[in-house]
Amino acid sequence: MANQFRCAYATDKYKERAEFYREGLGLEIEESWDRSEIDKGTLFKAESGIIEVVLRSSDESHGEWENHRPQGFTIVIETDDVDELYESLSGRKINITEGLKDQKWGHRSLRVSDPNGVSLYFYSEIEVINNGQD
Repeated sequence: MANQFRCAYATDKYKERAEFYREGLGLEIEESWDRSEIDKGTLFKAESGIIEVVLRSSDESHGEWENHRPQGFTIVIETDDVDELYESLSGRKINITEGLKDQKWGHRSLRVSDPNGVSLYFYSEIEVINNGQD
């Protein structure tokens, strides 16, 4: 197995958060486990990375999980066609915080927020016209 990049977070509302990524965003499940009432998690494929959503444990030996809302944090995912993604998300109960937008740095982007307040920025590369400026 090759090394991988994961963005992981714990939540008290595991079922709802997993449903957001599976049903809301339509991400494919890489792996999922339900070992007990306090040990649940799902790995979602996000292009070349993984988003890991786990049930927050009340067991203090699991000290690797932060307990505050994310601040200054965005999951950035490049996609082949952000317009197509926008269309597929528009009919779902997704909090789209910024609609389709052409960014000056060469992205056509879309921003959503998950139920925990995690910002997800989806983009496709676009050609940038520098108007004669180098």
